[in-house]
Amino acid sequence: MMIEKRKAEEEAAKPAKQPKTQAPEMSLNQHMQAMLAMQAQMMAHMQSIASISSHESMMGSMGSSMASTGSASGGYAHGSQQARKPAVTLPHVPQHLPGTPGFVRKSPPQPKLANGKKYQPCAAALEAAQRAAAAVSYMSQEEVKNALLKHGCVIDKHSFKEQRAWLQEVEGYVARARWTRTLPNKHEDQELLSCFREGYAPGSEDLLRMLETGSDVNTVSWSAKDSGFKEGMTPLLACASWGNVEELRILIAAGADLHAKAPPFDNTVLHVVIGGDIKSWGEKKAEGMIRLILESHPNVVMVKNNRGKTPENWARHEMKFKLAEYINSYF
Repeated sequence: MMIEKRKAEEEAAKPAKQPKTQAPEMSLNQHMQAMLAMQAQMMAHMQSIASISSHESMMGSMGSSMASTGSASGGYAHGSQQARKPAVTLPHVPQHLPGTPGFVRKSPPQPKLANGKKYQPCAAALEAAQRAAAAVSYMSQEEVKNALLKHGCVIDKHSFKEQRAWLQEVEGYVARARWTRTLPNKHEDQELLSCFREGYAPGSEDLLRMLETGSDVNTVSWSAKDSGFKEGMTPLLACASWGNVEELRILIAAGADLHAKAPPFDNTVLHVVIGGDIKSWGEKKAEGMIRLILESHPNVVMVKNNRGKTPENWARHEMKFKLAEYINSYF
């Protein structure tokens, strides 16, 4: 009796079964529309799969390129499955030193004018340069060659046309430099020295711009902090110490003092050239600088430094016997 009663309670607790409803029958038109809808869904699904696969292939190619770039630059390669470790950081390589392959001389900043206008050479200086260049047109080949040698140029294989054009450029720069001697109210300019520090060279045009804007060619260095050279150095001595023959020619033409003494041995510009790095300059270039100085001021060959040595004796002291013989045979 109790069992029958419990079964009746369980049957009453079960949810009532709902009668199955049959889907209404579809017409032929509705069936065709359903088929077209399913086909459109399948096409959209296939397009999405294609776009995903193309995106994955593109990312894979980008990853491979990034991996190659990362390996070349020492960075991480994000495209590979496992990130590459960064390469070992190499120590800083210093810039090329003067006289070594790959050394590039830097130019100092161009002089800034008070009115903010771009610098233009004076008409009188340009006229002097044009007259000097025009005079070269009437020279013979031998005269052009001798003039280049006097200016300290090293003449190798050049045609007469090239030598004449070269001399016209040199004479134009020299004429402009000589014109700067007439400028009033010159001022000391430590940048005229610092443009030669560490072997840098301003170039003929930039050096002339500083001189034509009133920089004193005989500016004396105050300290190494201001100019990059010891106290007492001048632009001529600084230029000669690095073997810059083009700028040396301009400074001499502008009225640089060839009797100025360089510390600590009171060397003249001729002593400074002899004590320079002749091995990297080349003997022909050193001889050209000596020739340029002696053509301008021959008596500097007799000036002694504080060790009692003339330039010729100093060359022998420096074991540069070819230069000593060249100075001795010059006169």
